[in-house]
Amino acid sequence: MTDKFIVKFDYNIENINKAIKVVDKMDLGNFEEVKEQHKLFVKIRTTIKGQEKEMVDSANKYRKEVFSKRDEYLELSLPIEKKLKKTLDEEAQRQLIELRKELLPEKRKKLDNLKIEQPLDQFILELDEQGWVDYYAQALSDHQVVLEEEAAELKNQEARKEREEQIAKEAEEYAREDEKRKANEKIRQLEIEKEQAKQKVIAEQAYIKEAEEVKKKDENELSKRKEFNEFLEENKYDKNTDILKDENGDVKIYRLVATFTK
Repeated sequence: MTDKFIVKFDYNIENINKAIKVVDKMDLGNFEEVKEQHKLFVKIRTTIKGQEKEMVDSANKYRKEVFSKRDEYLELSLPIEKKLKKTLDEEAQRQLIELRKELLPEKRKKLDNLKIEQPLDQFILELDEQGWVDYYAQALSDHQVVLEEEAAELKNQEARKEREEQIAKEAEEYAREDEKRKANEKIRQLEIEKEQAKQKVIAEQAYIKEAEEVKKKDENELSKRKEFNEFLEENKYDKNTDILKDENGDVKIYRLVATFTK
């Protein structure tokens, strides 16, 4: 369609060039001839404008058809894509929660020793590693605040000295806890690497599945190509005399029977 219109425009340019040469040579004092040439240029202009409208209308129609088909196909595929993505995300989250459950007792033990409002297990499980580190650091800080407040309350009481000794002891315990926490940083890193390795396995499985699907698709296409070649052989297709046309999904062979030269 586009090549046909381009040929028409090229033909108009040829006429314009010829007309220009005529005008360059004509006597502008010959008004009858000027009148005729003016009519010719008006015709050229209206022809070009008409062709322009024809091509623009055709292009707009094709554009609407493309958008319509796009929306039709995506209306079918996108819900399935989102459904599958949701399933994969939920499974990945479930596996991550199961992995974190192994560390829950240790984390719960750390929190039970702190004077804070104890969180639910589900809250702890939903924290990633950095989230847990930040939360536990804040919990330690809150615990220290409580200890300091208790120390202030007991300051003027008879048991002030005993309590201060207890606080000092707790401070030592939490200093050791801090050392233990630093040692556990390496363990935490190993947990992260373990989780990354697990995700890598999941990704590799997905890749293998996708490769199998691609292989199956290629095999189907190869089978179709084989059937098509058999079709050509059965009908003795000759590229020198025959023409192949795809009409609404059907490939048809048109054959030149004979040629008569006048």
